[in-house]
Amino acid sequence: MVIYIIISTFFVIAAFFNFKRSLFFWSAFSIFFDLATCLKFSPPSLTVTFALNTFFILFYLTKNPAKKLINPFTSACLILLFSYVFSAIFPTNRLGESILKIFQFVVNELIIVHVIFASVRNPKDLKFLIKCLSISILISLIYGLFTYVTKSNPIIDYEISISSSQTEEIKMISYMNTERGIRLQSLFMSPFIFSLTIVSYLYMILIANTFFKSFLKLNNKYLIGLIILVTISVFLSNSRSTILPFITITPLLLLKMPKRYKSIIIIGSVLLVLSLPFVIDRLEIITSVFDSQSKAISGSSVSMRENQFAIALRSFFESPIFGHGYGYTDILRSSNFDLYGAESVWIPLLVEQGLIGVILYLLFFKGLVSIDKFENKRILVISIPLYYLLLVTMNGAVNISLYIVFLNLAILYKLFLYHDIWKRNKSK
Repeated sequence: MVIYIIISTFFVIAAFFNFKRSLFFWSAFSIFFDLATCLKFSPPSLTVTFALNTFFILFYLTKNPAKKLINPFTSACLILLFSYVFSAIFPTNRLGESILKIFQFVVNELIIVHVIFASVRNPKDLKFLIKCLSISILISLIYGLFTYVTKSNPIIDYEISISSSQTEEIKMISYMNTERGIRLQSLFMSPFIFSLTIVSYLYMILIANTFFKSFLKLNNKYLIGLIILVTISVFLSNSRSTILPFITITPLLLLKMPKRYKSIIIIGSVLLVLSLPFVIDRLEIITSVFDSQSKAISGSSVSMRENQFAIALRSFFESPIFGHGYGYTDILRSSNFDLYGAESVWIPLLVEQGLIGVILYLLFFKGLVSIDKFENKRILVISIPLYYLLLVTMNGAVNISLYIVFLNLAILYKLFLYHDIWKRNKSK
C-alpha cells in the first residue's frame, strides 16, 4: 500500500508544477490501476484511480468554470448517467452503496475524460497525450510478453499479496495458471481489460494515421510492429470474448483504410497466414462459443449462456419497462447459481434497468460516434466502441471500463478538430 501512496503523492505534487502534463501522464498510466489498487481496502474502499481522478477534477475546477467541461460528448454521457440514476431511485441494496458506486463510475469513466478533453488546448498538448498513451501501451505489451515467456507475473503477484479485499468486484487474481494455461493479462486486472485497452489504442492509431500521417509521424514499421504485438497478445489472452471481436472487426477496419496502406494490409495478410498454426492451436476457444455442448474449454458454453439469459429474461418480464433497480442482479444470483459470472452486460441491464436502460445504453454509444467531427469517418471510428460492445456482450464483467474507449474517441475528435482548423487556415 505504501507504493500506492508514493505514486499518488508524486502526481499530486507534479500537478502543482505542471497541471496539464501531470494530468496527461496520469491519464495514460492510470490504465494500470484498477479496483484492487487501493489506498484504503476496508469498505468503502478508496482506489488510487478514484482518489487521483477526483484530485485532478477538483484541481481543474478551482482554475476553470465548470461550463468549460461541456463538449460534444456531454449529451451522450448525460444519457448514460440518467439511466444509472434512474435505476438507483428504487435500489434493492442500500441507497448509499448505489449512489457511491454511480458516483465513482461517473468520476472514473466520464468526468475525468471531460477534464482531459478540456485540457487539450492545442496540437502540442494532443501530441504529448498520445505519446504518453503510446508509451504506456508499449510497456503493457512488452511486459505481457515477458510474463508469458517467464511464466510469471511479479507485479500482479505483488498486488494480490497486499490486497485484503475478497469481494467479487475487486478481487485480484492471477491468470498465469488456469485451465486454459497462461492467459495474458499483463499489468491489468484481467485478460479482457488488457485486450480492450490495446485493441482500442491500435484502432485509434490506425484511424489517426489514416488521416493525420504528417501529424503523428508514424512509419509503417511501427504500425506493422504494433499490429503484430497486439494480435499476439489478444490470442494469448486465451479468451473467446477478446479474440472473436478482434478477428471480426480488425480485417474490416484494415480494408477501409486508404490504398496507400496496401503494404500494411498485404503484410498483415501474410502474417495471418504464417500465424495459422498458432491460431489453429486456439481454434477450439473460438468454436466453443457456438457449440452448445462444448466442455473442452472452461467458461460458459452456449447452453450455459442460454440458461443465464433465460433466468434474466424471467426477471426482466416481471418489470420489463423500468427493471428492478440498481443492484438487483446480486440478489438474483443468490438464488440462481448459474448467474455467477454472468457472461454478458445485457443481463444486468435487462434485470436492473429494463427496456429503458437498454435503449439509453445504446443511445449513449450512438451519441459517442454521431458527433459532427466524425462525419464521413464514422465507419472507421465505430470500430472502437463496437469492439467494446462485442466484448461485453460475451463477457459482462463489471470491471471492464469504458474509460479507454471514451479517451480514444476524445483523442480522435481533437485530431479531427485541429485538422479542420489547419485546413481552414491553409485555405486563407
